Amino acid sequence: RSSQFKNEKILTARNSNIYNKIPALKFMISKGYNAIRMGKNETKKIIFNDPNIIDYAISNDRSDFLDIYLISKCEFMISSNSGINELPVLFRKPRLIVDYYDIPALEFHPLKLMIIPKKFKNLNTGNLINFEEAFKKRLNYIHINSKVNELGYDIIDNNELEIAKASENFFTLLNDGLDLNELLYNQKNYWQNIEKYFGFKNKNKTIICPDFYSNNLDLFE
Repeated sequence: RSSQFKNEKILTARNSNIYNKIPALKFMISKGYNAIRMGKNETKKIIFNDPNIIDYAISNDRSDFLDIYLISKCEFMISSNSGINELPVLFRKPRLIVDYYDIPALEFHPLKLMIIPKKFKNLNTGNLINFEEAFKKRLNYIHINSKVNELGYDIIDNNELEIAKASENFFTLLNDGLDLNELLYNQKNYWQNIEKYFGFKNKNKTIICPDFYSNNLDLFE
């Protein structure tokens, strides 16, 4: 999702940078996949040429019906925090959602799901804050970046390396190479805070990307 989707003039927390996902696409292509970039009202081309990447979002053939058809035939989706990532649920497709922000909606994400959330930075100190502080401040309920800035915080997107490592972890998950119960146990503090501040349990067994979690333990503990 980008600002072009609804011709937005403001920065919103749900948007995500497609170019941060190029290394992840390269990894999946190396595993034999073809990638189709979804999107609507996009005008910027992907600045990376590869016959295995189809920039469908800027194609004249793009349509809402074809969106649904293509997703019904995909093996999985790597997406940002956008409405289109709900379509794979209809077809029982696994998802990796990067730049995840809408924490209150996690309750409604079923199936095999891995996420990496956006971070928050204290503008006064320049330091990242832990997720529990963000939950206490209810920052995840505010979707306009400038409104978060007014409270003294900034929203930090996932970078190329984080997304690339998440794609590797997700590929391992798809091939049953991760122990979900062990990961959920290791990540229990985060999910307990979700229940504490948002009022729901992680009944769908959503997991944080293991590498992202281990590399940011101070934000989760």
